[in-house]
Amino acid sequence: MQEGFIDLRRNASTETGADSFWPSFTDIMMVVVMIFMIASVVLMLRNWDLVQALRDTIESERQAEALALTMTETSATLEEQLAQAQHENSELRMRLMRASEINRNTSEQLSLQQQQLLSLQAEKQQLTANLQQAQLDRVGCFTYSPVAGARANELDGAVPEEVKEERWHRFMQTQAEISSERLRRKIGSAQQVLVDEITDEGAVARSKADAPEIDGIVLIRDGRQLLPGCLVELQGTKVTAAPGYAV
Repeated sequence: MQEGFIDLRRNASTETGADSFWPSFTDIMMVVVMIFMIASVVLMLRNWDLVQALRDTIESERQAEALALTMTETSATLEEQLAQAQHENSELRMRLMRASEINRNTSEQLSLQQQQLLSLQAEKQQLTANLQQAQLDRVGCFTYSPVAGARANELDGAVPEEVKEERWHRFMQTQAEISSERLRRKIGSAQQVLVDEITDEGAVARSKADAPEIDGIVLIRDGRQLLPGCLVELQGTKVTAAPGYAV
């Protein structure tokens, strides 16, 4: 048996060892094998490039997913920050509205207080003018004091104690001047008085215009012989002084 490939060429026996135009089967198979190997190498290289491109694509997709996730988280964070900023902005607007309302109410209260001050000033001037015009012998006043259970205790705008005292002193001082002047006019006049008691200084009496323990008294220095309850006619020479009353 002949080893190797079978020589299928025509006249193979006669052309053995001589040059032939036709390639041998072995040469053809060698060429085919070489082409196959080259093609395989080319395909392998091509496949390698495709695999590398696929790897790059997968890596790019992974990075894109990571970037998308990061962007999503960043977007969510920004949305939360935006919502927080909008909430804070709303709170600031509410505070500004409340501050504006408080400012408006304060301005209204200040305006009202100014009007009240002007009104009180006008009332004070009017009261002084009325006292001067009326020329009453005796006028008394008192400051308001809270009474247990009174509804007035629940009202707003209570006047401070120092303001009450200042008004009371001003009123009483004005009336004291008027009363002193009117009492001085009685010096030298005739008066009928009622004797209340006898003291070491004389008889303590009061005129018909004087209430006991409230208004002034008439002191009759030479009236120790008089009796309490009797009426005494004092002539003009008897009324020698009218000191007024203590404020």
